[in-house]
Amino acid sequence: MFNTVNSLTKNVNWMYILQSNPIPVLIFFHGGAWVRGSKDEMTFSSYMKAGWGIVNVEYRFANKYPMPACVEDCRAALAWVYANAKEYNFDTSKIITTGNSAGGHLALITGLLPSHSEFDSNCVYKGEMRVAAIINNYGPVDLNKLLNNPKVRKTSDRWFEGNSNFDDLAKRISPITYIHPGCPPVFTVHGDADPTVPYDQAVLLRDALNKSDVPNELFTVKEGGHGKFNDADKKEIIRKLSLFLKEKAGINLSSADE
Repeated sequence: MFNTVNSLTKNVNWMYILQSNPIPVLIFFHGGAWVRGSKDEMTFSSYMKAGWGIVNVEYRFANKYPMPACVEDCRAALAWVYANAKEYNFDTSKIITTGNSAGGHLALITGLLPSHSEFDSNCVYKGEMRVAAIINNYGPVDLNKLLNNPKVRKTSDRWFEGNSNFDDLAKRISPITYIHPGCPPVFTVHGDADPTVPYDQAVLLRDALNKSDVPNELFTVKEGGHGKFNDADKKEIIRKLSLFLKEKAGINLSSADE
């Protein structure tokens, strides 16, 4: 039986299959350049068939609530999972964060930030928080480097309005800032012809993770654009992801093994 329920904050949907044993949890953050998009744009059939719980997050958009509001919301979603784990049968040792594009950035920063960070003031759970793995789908990892692109810099005010030193804030909300030995395993998917988030962002992430001996894998989609992958690529991504999660996080994505 599938269930979907809105949390009291009305920005989290959770879905799960009734089971007696605690279940893995996928926390998903949608894309949209931090200023648009919806949690309702995705389906999660593979994960739900595998018996996972899904926490599908809506966050404040940066053009109305400047950074770091969306980061705070995503950390609050992780805290919500911890705070409600017993009630909803969540296995907190098997939490995966994921997202596409800007959502990939939010999945990374949510999973890489240390507990009790400066962005955790709105969290209902005050204990230690850790994720088992992160799935990064073509997300920005070094916002300072991204802002060096004149085209991106021109529109960056919509993300950092009112902040006189957004270079400093960009560093504080860049996932690459928080990479160190012991970080959760990271699986990255990125097209090498991505016109929106340059492929070198994925390379920077891979190299930083390797330097810190953090288990990771970069799946490069040859001639792939910004999430515009063909069916063969999508099938291979799921196969590789399933193997990665099983080996690095001890979590089965059974539908990928069929």
